[in-house]
Amino acid sequence: MKPRIFMLGWEFPPFLNGGLGVASQGLAEALSEVSDLTLVLPKSHPDFQPEGIDVLDVSHVQEPEGEIQKRIRTERHQEFLKKVNLAYIEVSVSGYEVLDTEVFPIPISEETFVVEHEVKIEEDVYVPPAKPFQFEGSDLYKGDLHNRIRAYTERAVHLALEREFDVIHAHDWMTFLAGMEIKAYTGKPLVLHVHSLEYDRAGVDSKGWVYALETHALKQADAIIPVSHYTAQVIHKHYPNIPQEKVHPVWNGTKIHLGTRSEPHFPEHLVVFLGRLTSQKGPKYFFEAACQVLAQRRDIRFVIAGKGDLASELVRATAKRRLGDRIHFTGFLESHDVSKLLSMADIMVMPSLSEPFGLVALEAASMGVPCVLSTQSGVGEVLKSSPKVDPENIDHMASLINELIDSEALRAEIVAKQEAELSHLTWESAASGVVEVYRQLMN
Repeated sequence: MKPRIFMLGWEFPPFLNGGLGVASQGLAEALSEVSDLTLVLPKSHPDFQPEGIDVLDVSHVQEPEGEIQKRIRTERHQEFLKKVNLAYIEVSVSGYEVLDTEVFPIPISEETFVVEHEVKIEEDVYVPPAKPFQFEGSDLYKGDLHNRIRAYTERAVHLALEREFDVIHAHDWMTFLAGMEIKAYTGKPLVLHVHSLEYDRAGVDSKGWVYALETHALKQADAIIPVSHYTAQVIHKHYPNIPQEKVHPVWNGTKIHLGTRSEPHFPEHLVVFLGRLTSQKGPKYFFEAACQVLAQRRDIRFVIAGKGDLASELVRATAKRRLGDRIHFTGFLESHDVSKLLSMADIMVMPSLSEPFGLVALEAASMGVPCVLSTQSGVGEVLKSSPKVDPENIDHMASLINELIDSEALRAEIVAKQEAELSHLTWESAASGVVEVYRQLMN
C-alpha cells in the first residue's frame, strides 16, 4: 500500500528564489510514483501542475470558517517500576537440626527503571477561521512574511482536516509551523525536510525568532531529513537536544542532462558564480579571487549570476577597480539561461560559507563543467572528485582557478569523474530514501 503524504511546500516552479523550489519539484515528482501525494503551496501556477500530484493552492482557498473538529492527541506516559534482585539460600526447616531444606529468596538490591507508553486521546477542538490574506506577486518572501506564514498555516490546517493521510512532510522553516499545527490536530507523524537552516543563512550568532522556530520544530518532529551529512552535523552542533536517532540524511538528486557545450562569443575563458548574492553564498570571496587572478592575467572573464543584497556593493567595487570588461553581472537567471551560461563555462566556483547541499553544482557537473566547491558544503559529499577550497582562503581559490584554466587535461579528468559520481544521484534514489523514513514511522 502506498503511503499517503500531506506535503507542505513553499517554493515551487515557477515561483523560485533558490534551490528549495527545484528540490521540492524533483522530489515531489519522484515521490508521486511511489506514494499518494498531496502538495500544499502558498501559490501555484496552472502551467505547473505535475501529473500524479494533488496540488492545493492556499491562495485559492475561500476563507475557512471556524469549526469543531475531532482531534486525536497522543500523550506519552512514564511509569516508574522497581526491580528487586534476589538471592536464593537454603534454609533448614528446623532451627535445631539439619533436616529437609527449602530454597528461600532474600532481597539483596533494588533498581528503578522507566517504562514509556503512548496513549491516544480523542477530543473535540475548535479550529479558528482563517483571516483574509492574498498571496500576491511572484516573490513569496517579499512584504510581511510573518502574515504570509500565518495565513498559509491557517489554510493548510483546514485543508489537512478535510483529508486522510499517513504522514506530514514539511519543507523548511516557512512550513514548520503548519506542520506542527497539523500534527497537533491529527496526531500524524511529522517529517521535517531541512534544506537550509538559520545558521546557514545568517551565521552562528543569529538566534532570532526563525532560529527559535526551527529549534522547537526539530524537537517536535518525529523524523528529520537533512539534505546532507554536513547539515546533520550543523543540527547536532548548533541546535541543542535534538536526538540523533531521528535524523536521517538523504542527498538531493538531479535530472541528469549531459548538456551540449557551446562556444562563447569571445576568446577568453569563462569562470562563473551562480547563486544568491548574500554573505552565505560567498560572492565577495569569489570577487576577490577574480581580482587576484586578473591582476596576473587578462585571458579570463568572470560572471556573477544572481540577485541579492550584496549586488550593488559588488558592482560598485568592480567599477572602482576598473574591471567592468572582465567581471560581469547578469542578475537573476531563469533555468534556460543558467543552462546556456553553464554550457559556455570552463569552471564553476561555489564558495559558500555554509551550503547545506548546493544543487547548482550538480547542474554544472551534469553540463560538463568542473566545479570548485566550498569545504563547508553538502554536495562535496557526492562530488568527491571536485577540488575543495576554504571560501575565506582567497589565495587558494585563485590558485585553483589558474591551475584549472591552464590545464585542459585536468579539467577533462575532473569532468569525467564528476559524471561518474552523478550516475546514481537521481531524484528516484532520493525518493526511495524518504519513503524508507515514512515506512519506519508508519510501522
